[in-house]
Amino acid sequence: MAIDRLDELRTAAQQEADKESDPHIGTAEWTRRVNEGYRSLWNLVRSENDDFFLEKVAATVATQANNFLSVTLGNNRLRQLWYVTGSTPDDYERVRRWNMEERPWDRQYKVAGGTVYIYPSTLAVGTYSLWREPVWTELVADGDTIHTNLIEWAEYIYLYAALGGKGKEEGDASLLGQRLGRLEKEILQIVQDLDNGEPSRVVDSQRPHYYRPERLPRP
Repeated sequence: MAIDRLDELRTAAQQEADKESDPHIGTAEWTRRVNEGYRSLWNLVRSENDDFFLEKVAATVATQANNFLSVTLGNNRLRQLWYVTGSTPDDYERVRRWNMEERPWDRQYKVAGGTVYIYPSTLAVGTYSLWREPVWTELVADGDTIHTNLIEWAEYIYLYAALGGKGKEEGDASLLGQRLGRLEKEILQIVQDLDNGEPSRVVDSQRPHYYRPERLPRP
């Protein structure tokens, strides 16, 4: 069974560090160390492949009066916005970010409060492709889960946390460090391979339970 919840990662870290009943390290500290491992894994992967978490979402604007996309950004950042002009993958026009110093004669977008507005409203109606990237989010509640794309490498997170917990009491952390180092090299190799000759859609890779990320076309 995949480990992806905060409580599961915390328990796994305690077990790896052999500190399941250690009174010196409380739940709050284990939670902090798990989040440190989660952020480290997130940054590790994204530093090698900046499209790793990217996803393309279809959105529409139905009327001029409501000149905003039907999909909000939520806890995501907007990477690109396309206006769909036809039925093939090449039938699109890239929408530029709104510039307040010029009057928008062509289609432009502006983000406010997570909502994407299209200007001028006379050109807003239509179908769009929204390329968005999630922002790293701290795990707080026991049921909070890590990003789906990282579940396969959950071991990195709890080993990272275990290494910190083990080191606090000056335990022998060398084996944990070696395992974490080997896993980091494996992850980097896989992510680097994905960044070369990748498809422009989500497809199954040869590794089980893993999906290749969406890709933005290169100029």
